[in-house]
Amino acid sequence: MNDLLGKKVKIYYGQDMQHVAVGLVQTWDEANEIITLAPDGTMIPFDTIAKVDVLDPIDKPVDLASDPSYKSGNVRFVMHAAVQFDNAIYFQSPVSVWQEDHILCFENRMIHHTADDVTMKDGQTFRKADCQFIVKSMLGIHFES
Repeated sequence: MNDLLGKKVKIYYGQDMQHVAVGLVQTWDEANEIITLAPDGTMIPFDTIAKVDVLDPIDKPVDLASDPSYKSGNVRFVMHAAVQFDNAIYFQSPVSVWQEDHILCFENRMIHHTADDVTMKDGQTFRKADCQFIVKSMLGIHFES
């Protein structure tokens, strides 16, 4: 099931499927038989999972659904320079954080960065040396009046 890493899922779990969790599969830990969902870090033991639905990749977080960067013409790029991080904060651009082939944070807002670390709106902190920061830009979008 490692093919679910980084994908948005809806997991039904509990004795009578009474619990539902939605998020991105952050880890699929075969050794400890636990799945972890981002962004909340929800940990669900394998033996309690009744059903896993892979959600449509078009599905967007509600708070970002009206964001102009979701219109056609947006681009994504890896940030390297300090000014790129400054601009992502200033323009409140959606930023995803990756570590190798694992997504750690999906389209969240940055609130602060230093030479070494980045802090997201939800309080998560990531080291620049360990992660790639992918920003969604509105470059090339023409707004209609």
